[in-house]
Amino acid sequence: MTCPPTACSQDAAAAAEGRRAGRARTATSASRSCGGAGAGAGAAGAERRGWWYAHFDGQYVARQMELHPDKAPVLLQAGVDDMQMCELSLDETGLTRKRGAEILEHEFEREWARHDPRQPS
Repeated sequence: MTCPPTACSQDAAAAAEGRRAGRARTATSASRSCGGAGAGAGAAGAERRGWWYAHFDGQYVARQMELHPDKAPVLLQAGVDDMQMCELSLDETGLTRKRGAEILEHEFEREWARHDPRQPS
């Protein structure tokens, strides 16, 4: 299970474009700076930082992406990569209580397409 070290997002109010009918909030995307060695690690810790992205369908992660400058991108999809994905619900991550982590659906889609090896370049 790979989850963000701490959660940070705001609720996506306008992201419901019919992923599941009848839900007010269906698609929430969030990004989180992650990695590094923590406080006091110096410049070496800063170089290992990366980004954790999640596309939530309701309360649970539908797609997840981890990007690190020195590693290959990790793209995971629910139903395919369940054992490697974050198991926390949106509420459990605390993302809805943190400012600045919400991204728009088209921003998530752009990053996903940019790093998906199955997409033509």
